[in-house]
Amino acid sequence: MRAPNGYEKVVTRLRVANEEKARRTQLMEKIPAGENYEKRRRMPPNPPRTFYEKKTKIQADLYIDVNIAPGKSGRIAVNRGDNPVVLADGFAKTFHLNRQMKEALIKLLEENMRALLAEPEPDLGSEQVPEPSQEV
Repeated sequence: MRAPNGYEKVVTRLRVANEEKARRTQLMEKIPAGENYEKRRRMPPNPPRTFYEKKTKIQADLYIDVNIAPGKSGRIAVNRGDNPVVLADGFAKTFHLNRQMKEALIKLLEENMRALLAEPEPDLGSEQVPEPSQEV
């Protein structure tokens, strides 16, 4: 007796499917093992540090609060040697200021930076550190 048309094709397809299923089942049931695996598995998860660490703020020489509109203001951090045009340009782009307001901001920054430069720069290296008292 002869096999029906396409019998071999169907049987081959079913065998391949069963082999693929067995391979997937084996992968799912595989227990990872290796160097330090058990030790690492027992450790608590270690999330990226950026989520939990507090950000350290860089101390600026001068902060300028700019009132843009009623209820809307911004703060510019100014350090010695900063370019007032660059600071004003960045602030203007952030707050969508027009050219006239940007020019006024540049003048304000130049005045405040002149006053900042007139002040003596704090010398952090020359502070006298008190010596610890020696007790006998």
